[in-house]
Amino acid sequence: MKQSVSSGALYLMGAEGAFIISNYMLHIGIARYLGVEAYGVFGVLMSLYLVNRSFLNTGFPRAVSKFIAEGQSTALIRTSLIFQMVMAVLFALGYILFAPLIATWLQDDSLINYIRFLGIMIIPLALMGLYLSGYLNGLHKFREQALIKFLFPILRLALAGLLIWLGMEMFGVLLGMLIASIICLLLCFPLVRLPLIQEHNSKAKTESKVESETRILSKLVVFSVPVTIGALALTLLRNINVLFVKSLLADNLQTGLFTAALTLSNIPYAIFTAFPLALLPAISSAYSSGNVEQIKRYITESLRYLLLLLLPLTALVAATAPQLLHIFYSSTYTSVASVLIMLTISATFLTLFVLLSSILIGIGKPSLAMGITLFSVLLMSLLNYYLIPSFGLKGAAFSSLIAAFLALCLAGGYIYHQFKVLMPWRSILNIAVASLVIFLLAQGGGFPGWLVLVAYLICGLVYLAVLGIIGEIRQTDVKKFKKVFMFASEKED
Repeated sequence: MKQSVSSGALYLMGAEGAFIISNYMLHIGIARYLGVEAYGVFGVLMSLYLVNRSFLNTGFPRAVSKFIAEGQSTALIRTSLIFQMVMAVLFALGYILFAPLIATWLQDDSLINYIRFLGIMIIPLALMGLYLSGYLNGLHKFREQALIKFLFPILRLALAGLLIWLGMEMFGVLLGMLIASIICLLLCFPLVRLPLIQEHNSKAKTESKVESETRILSKLVVFSVPVTIGALALTLLRNINVLFVKSLLADNLQTGLFTAALTLSNIPYAIFTAFPLALLPAISSAYSSGNVEQIKRYITESLRYLLLLLLPLTALVAATAPQLLHIFYSSTYTSVASVLIMLTISATFLTLFVLLSSILIGIGKPSLAMGITLFSVLLMSLLNYYLIPSFGLKGAAFSSLIAAFLALCLAGGYIYHQFKVLMPWRSILNIAVASLVIFLLAQGGGFPGWLVLVAYLICGLVYLAVLGIIGEIRQTDVKKFKKVFMFASEKED
């Protein structure tokens, strides 16, 4: 079982990597080929989609996966499928019927048909999420799950590119996404059949003891609600500013520029949010056994390793923001370099907060983590209304930075109050000094064009050298790195 789960994790990591790469290729292609204003429209539509995905593709599929893996009855597939279908249709109708109202808030009536089309897309995307993250994951069919998760972004990118080339522009992007989701959903159907569920659940209860579908649905909803709300709040904290920029400035050009900065700033967040997924079960296990010292060790080590990786990347992006925007987008977008810097720092705070949130959930405080996130979203929304009209895109970026920093302080403050530990000040200072060195090197080097990526490699080596000289990299760190590398490269027996 451990080997299959480990293999599954590697399969899914590969699929997630393909999704991230293809997603950036899609963003950059639209920004370059269709222009800044069309890219602003795309940013608004994807923000609406991400908010919807938090509802339908996160909490409920995870609950289904959990109960399937625990050997629940075969009635689960029918109950969950009906529920997900009903919810998807309701959300689709909401987008279709309220598209004029949403477009009015965004001050752009040209968005109405796009929003309605987005409503149609919701149904296959929601069902695909249930099949992939729910059924296939719960059945431990990780290879098939990863294959389809790998195929979807590739198909989406290829179809969108083809349809844009044929002259369909933004509708081509949405249609390509719809066709890709339908194809992948059809591939899921033969992989999830009742005989497979019955075979997987060979130790399930007899039919006379099977829970009623009503009770199954109740358990699924109760389990998924806090997960869904938490995922929604995090999505809003990271993506809703695009909608505020569009609504308050009513300018597709400004929205496109902000979307470009936000997309690039998401790189550290996308890479390092795997840390909380690995930490949560370890914290939960230590907490349930009452091992406080182990919890403290997990807290300090996870924060230290995350900061070791996160802070130098933030420093490099801050030092080379104009070059990055020019390389990946074009010179048209370099005017938002300062916005990219603020959003990258915000992403750093948010990534650390997500790690601390996992610790809170692991010690039995999911409501606190959810409450902090919701409060931060509310604060950011209020700041947006005040700052965006006065300061434009910088105001939106500053709102994100303040909200993420406050969330980090609240979560960190509670954990320190409980365990009297976070991270040694000496390590924070050492990492900050090493990051400052490479920031100055990257900023003063004047590396043109693609050479900035070579500069990243040089700066990375300098960063490691500085950490070694000041004694922050220890022998235990080297040993752990070797163990991780050996685990990732070893073959299954």
